[in-house]
Parts: sequence; C-alpha cells; structure tokens
Amino acid sequence: METKFKIDLEDYLAYQLYYASTNARIKASRKITSRLVSIMFAFLGILGCFFSNIYIYISFFILAVLSGLFLPLYLGRIYKKSYSRHCEDVYKNNFGEESILTIEDDLIQTKSKSGECTINISQLSEINETGQHYFLQLLSGGAIIVPKNKLNNLDEFEVTINEIAKKLNIEQKINLNWKWK
Repeated sequence: METKFKIDLEDYLAYQLYYASTNARIKASRKITSRLVSIMFAFLGILGCFFSNIYIYISFFILAVLSGLFLPLYLGRIYKKSYSRHCEDVYKNNFGEESILTIEDDLIQTKSKSGECTINISQLSEINETGQHYFLQLLSGGAIIVPKNKLNNLDEFEVTINEIAKKLNIEQKINLNWKWK
C-alpha cells in the first residue's frame, strides 16, 4: 500500500499536543503547576488572616479559587503557543513537502525530498487515531504523522493499519473526539 500526503505546521502541532495530552509526566506537571499557584494564593490569604487583615484574606482566597478554575485553561493556551513555536523552529523546512508512505509486509518506508527512511513494522509500539490524524508511534520514541484529510486513499490505509495492529498485536488507541485542552 502506498499513499502520498503533505504535512504542515498544524499536523506537527497536533502530534505535539496529542503527545503532551497523553504523556503522564507532562499531564502531572500541568496539574501540579496549577495546583501550586492556587495553594500559594490560599497560603498568602492565611498569612493575611494572621495579620488581622480580612481584606487580604478574602482577596487571596478569591484569587485561589479563580486560579484553580481558570489557570488550567490559560496554561493550555500557553503550552499550545510554546509547542507551535517549537514546531515552527524545528520543522519549518518540512512544511508542504510531499511525503510518500509505503507499507509492505514487514516494512514501512517514508520518502520525501529530505530523505528516505525504512522501518521494520515490528518497531511500531502503538497506533493512535484522532479525528484528523494517525500517529504511528515507534519504539525509538519517534512517530510517523499521517493526516487523514490529506490521504489519497484513506480507506485502504485504515484497512492496512488495522491488519498490522491485529497481526503484531499492537495497541490501537482510538480517540476520535480528542481536542487539546
């Protein structure tokens, strides 16, 4: 099976955000950051109470509640902007470049103007599917990004991927409603 597609900034960004949203370490870091800010405001409010200033106590308590509610949303925007800059810096020479993905019995080959790569199918660790992309995760930590809306033969690709997953007992994570938060 052979397919052609072009990858742009949005595809690279989607992979970075998907990886960040499913990586336990990154998720824990985001939670800790927002909780620490709320705890800090609550602690400052308690200090205000010791100094007999009820206005400081109330102000910092309100800030603690508001930061607990809205800081995760704000941090999500900050992370997205940061990942977008990262993708622009690292992958800028690959935007719009046509890639050819060939899947054979035991090999996956990718070709583009920057080079050619051959990977044993046994090096796939998992197959992630979102509403817009397939991310073929490799044991080495890298991934092959396949944008669904840019494939010229999506149905054939899906059949091939499902066969590989069954044949090698590779975990398929299907999250069609995934969105960055």
